[in-house]
Amino acid sequence: MASNNSKYSQEAREETAKFIIESGKSATSVGEEMGIDKNTVCRWVRDYRRKYNLPSSSYAEEKGVSEKNLVVKSALGNAISRVNNTEGIIFHSDRGSQYRSKGYKNMLDENKIISSMSKPVCPYDNSCVESFFATLKKECIYRKSYATIEEIRHDVFEYIELFYNGKRMHSVLGYMSPVEYRLIKYS
Repeated sequence: MASNNSKYSQEAREETAKFIIESGKSATSVGEEMGIDKNTVCRWVRDYRRKYNLPSSSYAEEKGVSEKNLVVKSALGNAISRVNNTEGIIFHSDRGSQYRSKGYKNMLDENKIISSMSKPVCPYDNSCVESFFATLKKECIYRKSYATIEEIRHDVFEYIELFYNGKRMHSVLGYMSPVEYRLIKYS
């Protein structure tokens, strides 16, 4: 059976993948420029990485576990920059080492954010966050293939900021989006 890639030579697929990896451009943008489905281009990049034994595009695999601290600190920094007053905000997380690190705890303390963690082996403490991540995975992550971490960051940012917070209705907020709820509550 002929593959969907049969109209593109192996050489063309590899050159495209090599260009994406070396240039740092996203497979999505390169695919759009070439008129090729982004999932196809992502597959070319994954195949190229495997063939030439290059590091995976998975952030955790490329950077190692210690980079989790940088990711969560960066995310917390982004969140802090969007809020006028962080005093009294409760940050609830699981018991991952990145959330128990000294640097992360210091960042919470410096911004007067209250740290809250699940009890060991008790996922119900964290059910709201678990529900959010399950929804994020089902509605965003699992529907696409990604070739680079930048594509993941872009999609997750758009999903959270534009859709989840801006448009998606939440039953706990009276079937309003978080943006609508905040506008009504704080106006």
